Amino acid sequence: MRAIIAIVALVLILALVGWVSFSTEPGRSSVNVETEKIERDIEGISESVEDASDEFRDSASGHSTDASP
Repeated sequence: MRAIIAIVALVLILALVGWVSFSTEPGRSSVNVETEKIERDIEGISESVEDASDEFRDSASGHSTDASP
């Protein structure tokens, strides 16, 4: 029972972030996995993590990447 609840929760979360969508037509239902959106989101997350790690590394070493005087 816990597995079913976990799967339903995962599908709902994926639908809320827009990675999965559902559609119905007369006599047909479908589930669409939005792979392009997933790729864009993951790329954006990767870039954010890289930027954050660079900032952390610079602040830990005492260097600043700010261009301000």
